[in-house]
Formats: sequence, structure tokens, C-alpha cells
Amino acid sequence: MCIRDRSGGYSFAVDRTKPLNFVWPSTPLNGMFKETTCEYKEIMKIIDSSLLKLYVRNKQIKRLRNFLETAKDLQCNYKEMEAYLRDHFKDDLVTCSAEICQAFLYEKGGDYVAALSIWKELIEKENKEVRNIASKRMTDLLATKVRDKSIFKKYVAFLLISSPTEGLRIFTNNDKLHILSEEETCDFLEKIEPIQPTLKVQYLEYLVKKAGGEERFETRLGLHYAGKVKEALTNDAGREYEQSRRRFKEFLTLYRAYHTQVMLGAIKGMGLLEEEILLYSMQKMHNEALASLIDLGKRYIDFEAAEKYCLEQSEALLALLFEKVLALYTELKVKHEEMIIKSTIKESEITNSEKTINAYEEYCKSFLRKYATNEKMDAEAVIRALPDEWLLNGGEESSVLDYLVLALKDRLGKEERYKIARNAAELQRTNLEYDNSRMQRAYVAVKSHNKCKACDKTLDTRHFYVFPNGVVTHTHCAKDVNTCPVTNVNFAKRLYDCSVSTPVSYTHLRAHETGRNLVCRLLLEKKKKKKK
Repeated sequence: MCIRDRSGGYSFAVDRTKPLNFVWPSTPLNGMFKETTCEYKEIMKIIDSSLLKLYVRNKQIKRLRNFLETAKDLQCNYKEMEAYLRDHFKDDLVTCSAEICQAFLYEKGGDYVAALSIWKELIEKENKEVRNIASKRMTDLLATKVRDKSIFKKYVAFLLISSPTEGLRIFTNNDKLHILSEEETCDFLEKIEPIQPTLKVQYLEYLVKKAGGEERFETRLGLHYAGKVKEALTNDAGREYEQSRRRFKEFLTLYRAYHTQVMLGAIKGMGLLEEEILLYSMQKMHNEALASLIDLGKRYIDFEAAEKYCLEQSEALLALLFEKVLALYTELKVKHEEMIIKSTIKESEITNSEKTINAYEEYCKSFLRKYATNEKMDAEAVIRALPDEWLLNGGEESSVLDYLVLALKDRLGKEERYKIARNAAELQRTNLEYDNSRMQRAYVAVKSHNKCKACDKTLDTRHFYVFPNGVVTHTHCAKDVNTCPVTNVNFAKRLYDCSVSTPVSYTHLRAHETGRNLVCRLLLEKKKKKKK
């Protein structure tokens, strides 16, 4: 098409509302041109329609897609283009350029259901490029344009089955745009789980990372992992069971916002001892954790694991562990006695019971020896709890006597160290009191020409301070009665709040009665008062 401007300088950017005179060839072969007049929109319809037809006829999918995606204000006769494109649907079964163009036009016109219907048909095509274009366009439409839940679920279900990666992108890349809530999305993906089993867990993992510690999502994800472990355990799938359990354990270790009681209920009876102990420790349910570790119903009781748990959580749990093991021993002892009374019990069962009891007894005694010096193990309480039939000296290395010897030695050693520390503290306190008393009894010889150590002026007043270090100052030269203004030593603080310096008046100052020294004014004043 050849446009020849005859309006004298027409600008598409400025003169859009003005009519444009141009000539165009009615028949390209004979070169005959027909002159006509039309407005901007009509011209753009002719141009856009011609470009679309050109791309479709030449099967140029990339140019067609770029043109339709970047065109902000597409001007064309939709009905005319629809009729034209439908005539070319069957002409291009490989690139499907006509159908792609038609779907884009439906999107531009706001007919999203019709566009989704075409995109759905294109996704089922064999051409990989066409399928990719269709799945991405359907994803964008469902995430941003469709607001009817029934239509949304219908096409999302199809997209999740045919193109899971693109389908999941609706909920992960545009989670604030699509119409389903997070809970509704989880329920919806759960229905598709039999067909696409990985979508639900991928979405839950996305929610857990995005929400940053929200209980409902972490609990739901944890239940999913626990369900996978149970499923693998039921199907006796060894490798799958190990992988599922490893993921579940990593989840329990990495996250902390999930509901612990719900997790414990989900794995109950599955034999996941490590996971149970981890959950119990998080809730400080130490009693339940130890009960699980030394359960009599298990074939093998790992006492080392129980000790390790106590040491990791709190050494105070060692006493609780010993108490529980001792209770199990007593329970086994009672059952063994009942077996002996019954005549129907086999001799082999009785023998096995005796071995089990002996093993528990040996463990208890070795436990006592191992933790005899532990501060959390109360020796008196342990001795009261020991069964009466245990010998104090059975000759074995881990006997109860060994425990008593070690515990008493440690206790006596602690008492001796305490006594030494207490006596040292008492001696230090006595020395301080002696120093304090000695300082208080000290006297200072004051001569007639004595000067204040702070201001270097004569002590011509009747009141002044005398400090334990021999410094004499005016009362107004000292900050307080306990701090020497010359050395800045606080005698009250140094002698642990003992009164080490007391302000004295000139009349109460004790002095030697020498020729050049002042006599005790206090005694003189008393004599004067008596004479009067």
C-alpha cells in the first residue's frame, strides 16, 4: 500500500483529529491510484490490519507476537479480522499463526474466555514453540485478568496438568493478583495432587519461605512430609522412605513455627524416634522424651542416647533418667516373679527375663559409678531409691559400694573446700576489723604550728578532720568524712563499709602531753567544769 500525503504536511503525532487526503492503489498491477479522504483511526485500522494479515500469511510467529504484545492501542476491525483468520486456521496447522493472532485479538478486545479456549487448543499442539507461547499467555491471563473462580479453576487445572511449571507460576510469581486465597490454593492443589504430586509441596515451600514463620503453612508442610514418610513406610519402599524421612528431619530442624503437638500426633506409631525426641525437646517435654527413649516395648533400648539427651538438655535430667530406669527394673522384677509363679511359662522365657533384669541392674550400677561426682545427682536420694536386694559389695567393678565411695569422697572434698573458703573469708573479715579498730585507736600529735594538708594553712579553728592515714585537714577542705582530700582514698569503701574515719573536733583530739605539744583539751575542759 502506498500512501501519498496531499494535505500539506500532516503530523500523526499532532494532527490525529484532522482528516488526511491520500491516494492508494486500488489494483497494484495497473498502477492506477484512487484518491480518498479519511481520519487517523481509519488509517491505523488499515495499517494494523494489513500488518496482521501480512504476518499471518507469511507465518512469522515471532514478529506477530512482538507486534501484538507491544501494541498499546491496536486499531483494527475485529469482526473482519476474525472472519479472515478463521479462513486461514486450516492453512497453517504447524505454526498456527492465525490462531495465535485470533487469541491475542480476543485478549485485546476483553473476551478472555474465548482467548483461553484458543490457548488451550494451542497447548495441545505438537509444535513446542506454539505450546510455550500458549502456556505463558494463559498463565498471564489467569493471573491478572480472570476474576470468575469457576473459569479460573477450570483452566488452571488444565494448565497445571499440561504445563506444571507455568501453572505454578500463577501462584508463586503473581500471588497477590490471582483470585484464590492461600488456603484455597492449597486445597485446590491438593485435589490435583494425585496427577501432579509435587505441586502442593512446591507451593507450601514457597509460602513458608515467603511468610517467614507462619504456623499454619509450616504445620501444613510438615504434615505433608510426615504423610510422605508414612506412605513410603506402608509401601515398604526403602529408598523412598529414607529420602522422605531425611526431608522431614531437615524440615523439623530448619523451621520452628509449626504446631509441635500436631506434628507429634502425625508421627505417632511410625517409629520415628529421633523426630519424636526433637519435637519433645522443643517443647521442654523431657519426661515424655526419656519415656520414649527407654520404652520397654522396643527391642533395643539405647541408654547412651538417653544419657546424651540429658547432657545436651540439662544435667539435672540425669536424676530423672536414673529414676525411670530404676522404675523399669522394678517393673521387670515384678513380672519375672509372676512368671516364676505361673507353671505354664517356658524355662527359656524365664531365662531371658533374668538376663534382661541383670542387664538393667548392671546398667544402673555403671550409671551410678559414671555420674557419682555429678552435682545434680543427690547421693542421699539415690541411696533411698536403691532396691534392698542389691549387695553393697558384690566384687564387681561397678558395684553400689564404688558409687558410695566416690560420692562420699566428692562430697567430703566439697565440704572441705567449703570450710577452707569459709575460714579464709572469716580470717579476711577479722583482719579488716582489726585494721579498722587500730585506725580508730590511733592518735595524731598536733603542734601549735600544724597546717592543713589540703590548703597548707594553719589549723586555727577548733574543728578539723583526722583521717586514718594521718592526714589532718579543715572540715571545709574535705569532700566528706570518709575520703581523704590529699590521696582521694575512700576508707569506708576500702574497709567494706566499716566506719574508718570519724570527724573529730579539736577538743576531742587526743594528743601527747609534751612540752611543745598541746595537751588534751578534752581533759582540761572537764577539769575546768569540775572546778566551776
